[in-house]
Amino acid sequence: RLAAGRLDVVEADADVAAFHRAATPTRQSTALFSVLAALVGFLFALSAVLLTVPQRRRFIADLRIAGYTPSAVVRVMLADALLLGAAGATLGLLLGDLLSRELFDSVPGYLAFAFPVGADRSVSPTSVAVSAAAGIVSGCLAVLTPVPEIFSRRALGGTHPDPRGGSRRSTVLTGGTGLACLATVAVILVAAPGAAVAGTLLLVAAMTLLLPTLVGAAVAALGWLGQWVRSAVPAIALMELRARASRTRTLALAATAAVAVFGIVAVGGAHRDLERGLNSSADEIDANADLWVSFRSSQNAFATAPISLDGRDLDRVRALPGVATAERYRGAFLDIGDRRLWVLAPPRSADAPVPPRQILTAADDLTRRVRAAGWVTLSEALAQTLDAGVGDAVRIPAPEPITLRVAAITTNLGWPSGALILSADDFAKAWGSTAPTALHIELDGVRATPTVRAELAGALAPRDELQIETAIQRQRRHHAMSDDALSRLTQISMLVIGAAVLAMVTAMVGALWQRRSTFAGLKADGFTEWELWRAVLLDSAVLLSTACGIGAAFGLAGQALMSRALAEVTGFPVFYSPGIGLAFAVLGGVTLLTLACHAVPGYIAVRIRPAPGIGT
Repeated sequence: RLAAGRLDVVEADADVAAFHRAATPTRQSTALFSVLAALVGFLFALSAVLLTVPQRRRFIADLRIAGYTPSAVVRVMLADALLLGAAGATLGLLLGDLLSRELFDSVPGYLAFAFPVGADRSVSPTSVAVSAAAGIVSGCLAVLTPVPEIFSRRALGGTHPDPRGGSRRSTVLTGGTGLACLATVAVILVAAPGAAVAGTLLLVAAMTLLLPTLVGAAVAALGWLGQWVRSAVPAIALMELRARASRTRTLALAATAAVAVFGIVAVGGAHRDLERGLNSSADEIDANADLWVSFRSSQNAFATAPISLDGRDLDRVRALPGVATAERYRGAFLDIGDRRLWVLAPPRSADAPVPPRQILTAADDLTRRVRAAGWVTLSEALAQTLDAGVGDAVRIPAPEPITLRVAAITTNLGWPSGALILSADDFAKAWGSTAPTALHIELDGVRATPTVRAELAGALAPRDELQIETAIQRQRRHHAMSDDALSRLTQISMLVIGAAVLAMVTAMVGALWQRRSTFAGLKADGFTEWELWRAVLLDSAVLLSTACGIGAAFGLAGQALMSRALAEVTGFPVFYSPGIGLAFAVLGGVTLLTLACHAVPGYIAVRIRPAPGIGT
């Protein structure tokens, strides 16, 4: 009642709600990529502990022969798993805390343009609990892999089941489930892009379930090609890839590589699509003027802070040689519900007051309507919130509320909460002020831009609070702002690549250590170190290239899913283009880097002395 319709009356936490709305796209994308990174870490822990399965089988047999009951053996194994998991989780949490302080300490600067963003670091108990539980569960799963054999008579003899039993039925079941997951993802892509997170997780599940079949096909192809090669190297490589003792570990390694590459290609591709859209939006807005004069502040990238220029200042600028037009540009932030919107009010002289590539639907003669009074454009999400379409009348709750008709529906122009564009005259009326937030200057093309810029600086001197930018300089600043907004995904991408390579190299080196007796027997049979080393590199190359190739292919599907979700759900300008080059670069980079790190340990492993009789 006291506000009398001229002021907003909101709850005390309205800023918090508006901030959550603006931060939602970044929070969702970061959360999704963090899940993929956590999955890589989980597979890392699983594959590392799986290296100890043969020793644990022998340990179980020793305990059973010594008279321990199956329940006692299970308790011993559980104690082992809990100790390993707790120790690993503690170390991981400490390392994660260090990374969060040193690597992820910056705040999302692009949101600070409209919100008072602090620099406090917040780690929720849920994050700690989930991380610790993941470490302990991965340790338990790996340690308890031989548990079914505890209750079998085979444990008394230290043997384990025939690897060939039931494998075909299992392959058919997992393959069918994987295809069902793929079909569900296709439905989500077409009919429900808002469920992108669920669709991405289903895509990862489909990839993991189909992995055994696809890796088996690659191994079969290697066997077929080996028939045409007069060398023992393919045969030795096939022996390792087909070995039952390494099947679980091999698939865990393949899954680690596939998930890592999937995440990098899917999120990296969507990242590039979004970046192209954001840069295109900024380029179209900034290209309306040859020179921009605005308040000098890193918090004023959207030109929303008023500048103190009177009519005489404007007359001096217009009188400068080379200046064709100099008009007032106005902008602001406006709250509608829980959306803090970016308001743009370009002058009548702007060639394209509404960025052409950001228009989704529009009325006829759009440019003329927006230049005239009484019309406004709305970003898609805002139009849905207001239940308004092209031609409808909407009430804009500005300081002086105004009713305008919708001229077009656009993307959010790169601002997460949404944007609206109206004429400069309507802005002055609705905000009750003619003060500009920038000067919009177009040149006649006769004089060089740097010369006019220098003379303009002299005409506005000594006002150090103002900055003068060319269209290209302003575009570069906005590009840098987009990079800042997406920098967190870039950081996590690099972290996932490093973690995946470390995971695979560590697990593969551990597997090499266990195969030393096999190498010793093969050398006793007459195979040379050179042949064994090439066989090690060949089986590793087949496994890695297959897994990374599968991850890259599924990653391209993930990119399409995530880019569509960004465009449809958040309203961001997204220019989709399949990241085929990125997929090949990540595929080749991860494979070659892992092989290079694996080569030296592999050569050291095959230099073991020959030992007859233990090669089998």
